[in-house]
Amino acid sequence: VHPVPLDAALLPSPSGRGAAGEGVAPSAGRGTWGEGVAHIGARDPRVTWLVQFLTDHPDDKVLLITSQKADVFALQEVLPTLTTVPFAAFHENLTMTTRDKNAAWFAQPGGARLLICSEIGSEGRNFQFAKHLVLFDLPRDPGVLEQRIGRLDRIGRRGDVHVHIPYLRRTAHEVLFRWYHEGFDAFRNSLLGADAYLELLGDDLDRACAGLIPDAVDGLIEKTRSTAAHVRESLERGRDRLLELNGRRTEQAREMIRAIEAAE
Repeated sequence: VHPVPLDAALLPSPSGRGAAGEGVAPSAGRGTWGEGVAHIGARDPRVTWLVQFLTDHPDDKVLLITSQKADVFALQEVLPTLTTVPFAAFHENLTMTTRDKNAAWFAQPGGARLLICSEIGSEGRNFQFAKHLVLFDLPRDPGVLEQRIGRLDRIGRRGDVHVHIPYLRRTAHEVLFRWYHEGFDAFRNSLLGADAYLELLGDDLDRACAGLIPDAVDGLIEKTRSTAAHVRESLERGRDRLLELNGRRTEQAREMIRAIEAAE
């Protein structure tokens, strides 16, 4: 995992006061971080970092996923003014035929080096040939994060998945990064029981993101570690029970076979 902490001070807030995203919680309805963040433009530090990253890795394929379709449109508009790197887009407004063409161009050795996806890009498509995954924002739902990483971490992949998280300091974006990284170690290990965590920890997460109070964030991380350990233990007990039951069925089947053979 490659965290990239960035200064949000250059971004104007929607109200014109302070850094964009400051004190803003993830939207429960949309399930992502970023509600209230200013429109992406050339001054967005994530864009500056991305352009330099593409320059520093001229031979690598990069998959970028962002939760908002509007972010894809904004990046499509601003990137040609900052770089000549060939890129393609993948979002729900495109026809299936266009999505297929763009994905195929990205897969070609001499094709697009960057594919910019809305959340639809983390569902149903496999890009295990890409070396880098850039998470332009972070989802509120751990299950969605698993889907994103799973687009590259597939059977047949050669080499590690390099996950890059350019996040803005002192925003809800940073809280979400710390939640996943320090609470779950989610960028290096599978999130077992991912579907349960939002229900168990969602309220604590929203409070920590809304207030950006250090004690609340630290408390969220400690509670997350404890909850994750309990969930893993419960799943492990369930797995052992299934193996035990399966072993019994196997022995019962063998006894039945022996009985049939004896009768013959």
